[in-house]
Amino acid sequence: MRKMSPLLCGPLLWFGAAPVHAAGGHYAVDDATLADPGRCQFEAWYTHADSNHRSVTALPACNPTGNLELTLGMTREWLEDGNDTEVEFAGKTLLRDLEEGGMGVALSVATFWRNETDRFEAVEVVLPVSVPVNDRLLTHVNVGWGRERGEQDDALWGLGAELDLNHGFSLIGESYGSHRGGTRLGAGLRYAIGPVDLDLAWDRSRAERHDDAVIAGAAIAF
Repeated sequence: MRKMSPLLCGPLLWFGAAPVHAAGGHYAVDDATLADPGRCQFEAWYTHADSNHRSVTALPACNPTGNLELTLGMTREWLEDGNDTEVEFAGKTLLRDLEEGGMGVALSVATFWRNETDRFEAVEVVLPVSVPVNDRLLTHVNVGWGRERGEQDDALWGLGAELDLNHGFSLIGESYGSHRGGTRLGAGLRYAIGPVDLDLAWDRSRAERHDDAVIAGAAIAF
């Protein structure tokens, strides 16, 4: 479950011409893929929530060994009651390669440091599973565990799907959340041109009417 950031979910909720791996970007539901061996990818996006909550995220990741993707990212938040910065450290490895057929399975571990408290505030461990339905539809299931400093353990989950619309466009949808943090829904349109992906998406809480967010992002693999 990628980047289940505090921005949208509370404290835990969360290259040559090589393609950027789906779904990636700002989407919380992770896939069972890595950046290509010896290559990197850079993802960035802007989030604007109804509550006047704004943020910018930059998330570079590299795969130096062939089966270990390392990520060091940063999010800057502008809130009604002040500003804050979050830094994410993450590692991800494949347990089963999606290209072997049938399905892909990965293991992801991430920890989050916050500038406001000057310490690590949360950790999560997630098992992403990706299953292709056909040549155009790819589905993802995430199950995981998370803990925020001073809080109880939390169960994390996510469901996602990507539909190839042809001509470089794809439609992405997801539902994700946690036992303590509730459920969120997201949907967006992606346009791929060479090694670059462009995203425009919407995200909202099932519980809060005035908690919608609009996200614009881009990613490049190199």
